[in-house]
Amino acid sequence: MNGDVMGGGVIVAIAAALWLAYLVPVWLRRREYLATERNAVRLQQTLRILAETSELPDEVRMEATARTVAEQQRILRRAEQKTLAHARAEAAAHARREQALAEERRRAAEEAERAAAEAIALERAARAAAAQRARALATAAAVAPSRPSAAGVCAGPAHSRPSSSSPASPGSSPERWS
Repeated sequence: MNGDVMGGGVIVAIAAALWLAYLVPVWLRRREYLATERNAVRLQQTLRILAETSELPDEVRMEATARTVAEQQRILRRAEQKTLAHARAEAAAHARREQALAEERRRAAEEAERAAAEAIALERAARAAAAQRARALATAAAVAPSRPSAAGVCAGPAHSRPSSSSPASPGSSPERWS
């Protein structure tokens, strides 16, 4: 029995030694990591406090001001370019609207001119037709007195013209008037 108790104790001692061999380095690394972390936090806090309380040198302040000015100039240039592009777009749209209006006015003027030309042509045609009717009447009046009338009625100038109650039509013949 002594051998079994002793054998079990040796196994437990070996297991404890192995655990210690594993856990001691892990605990040491963990402790070192936490110490490093605490130092980093302390350093960061110290730098923040120093930055808040210390006076900036003029060179650093001037450099920061120059950077700010350059950035503001870039922003201003972009805004001006956007404004210029917007103004150009509006001007182009306005020019297109003006061009469309001018084109519409030109078309209306051409249409009015065409209508006036047609009216003039119709008026000329009407005058030409009236002149032709007048010539036909004059020719009929000149031919009518030289011909003797079939009924024996004297064909004088008063009887050779159509009366004002019956106007002459272009298709009527001059023989019917006498």
